[in-house]
Amino acid sequence: MKKLASSFLIVCVALSIPSYAQQMKEVCLDGLCLGTELHNINLQFTKQQPDPNLPLFAEAVRQKLLKQTKGLDTGDINVFVRHSLPSSELSFALDNETVEILKKKRPIFCEFSFFVGAFNSRSGYPTRATFGTTGKHKIEILKLERWFEGLNKVEQDSLEDELRKRYAKFRDEVDVGYDNGLTITLVNSKLRNEGEMDFAKSLTGSLSKEAGCRKSVAVD
Repeated sequence: MKKLASSFLIVCVALSIPSYAQQMKEVCLDGLCLGTELHNINLQFTKQQPDPNLPLFAEAVRQKLLKQTKGLDTGDINVFVRHSLPSSELSFALDNETVEILKKKRPIFCEFSFFVGAFNSRSGYPTRATFGTTGKHKIEILKLERWFEGLNKVEQDSLEDELRKRYAKFRDEVDVGYDNGLTITLVNSKLRNEGEMDFAKSLTGSLSKEAGCRKSVAVD
């Protein structure tokens, strides 16, 4: 039987966190914290299959990457096209292949982009981490989601009570609820308040200016 995850759910509070969102606290799940950069994380993300609708949007993504990235060669771009996720913004699946390119090449994304990786916790709970480009060479955690599968009613109720108490001070960033079982979601408060489209739009301008990118060209 799986152990209650409360033993390794950690909330870290710092005096100040150097972040574009100017957050005054750090919210963590199993040692992973909102705002942590991808380059400082060593996780084995689950291999993800290409989206079945990829042929419908692959070329548009390719053209966008060619115009709105620096430091990626043709082979790298082909990898990211294969890992594209359907989204109104640039969005890519993370696995060992894409993470290796991001860590080795440290490319610049002139347009805000999401990166989504799936992995299992130490107790085997499915977890999803969403990263975003928040600065030049900077890709950080914006959202963490975990599904506590396989718990009986007593375990589930006990863990829910523990989670609500542990994260009581972080209501702007943490949701505890149910989605085919008990779940917990940690999300950057700015992303939560603005929504993905407005959040991405607000950062794209600053990213382009910081990286010296040319103006985005629409791709039909």
